[in-house]
Amino acid sequence: MIAVDYQNPTQYIFENYNVWNLEEVVDNHSEEPSEYCIPIEEWEIEFLKNCVQAEAGGEPDEAKRGVCDVILNRVLNPSSPDSVYGVITQKYRFTSYWDGGMERHKEISDNTSAIVEEELRAGPLHNDWYWFTSDGYGRNGKPICQIGNMYFGG
Repeated sequence: MIAVDYQNPTQYIFENYNVWNLEEVVDNHSEEPSEYCIPIEEWEIEFLKNCVQAEAGGEPDEAKRGVCDVILNRVLNPSSPDSVYGVITQKYRFTSYWDGGMERHKEISDNTSAIVEEELRAGPLHNDWYWFTSDGYGRNGKPICQIGNMYFGG
């Protein structure tokens, strides 16, 4: 298991991600992770990429980044599940999971993959985005912006 730590992004490096290795903390990096640390399994990274592809594959890069940020922000929010898998599979939250869209979009573009990896390295660019829709602003929360055919809010 690895964990992305957005409070201390350069402290722990594992493979290509700024992470804290939960199994073995390197001696010269013995600090505990911050509350901004997201434990994430390698398969969850692919699951996240699959969700972003299914939700925003045909949208501009910034919309893909926004979908990724919404998921990561929810993981960090105490009122949401505390894992990428838990957030994406939360009942009726991500349409692409519940309607089979993720199953139909197994092919993840290099572009989507790169965007998700950038967001995992840097942390959510938009740390106040908690929802998105493709059919106008929702009734809950604060509307923030429209990117392509997607509407984001906090």
